[in-house]
Amino acid sequence: MGSTAYASASVLFAQACGVLCDDTLLEILSATEQQAFGKPYLYRLTLRAPLAQIT
Repeated sequence: MGSTAYASASVLFAQACGVLCDDTLLEILSATEQQAFGKPYLYRLTLRAPLAQIT
């Protein structure tokens, strides 16, 4: 995250509009991180598809 204006990935995910996957913008519902030796190594995102695609 050092090359961006965000202090951490958590801040980035909180400010993001969503995640683009196969031309579909998915809303970020939550983001959690896993740490090893005091450093984050994995971010788990919970995403939601647009309501128009939920059947």
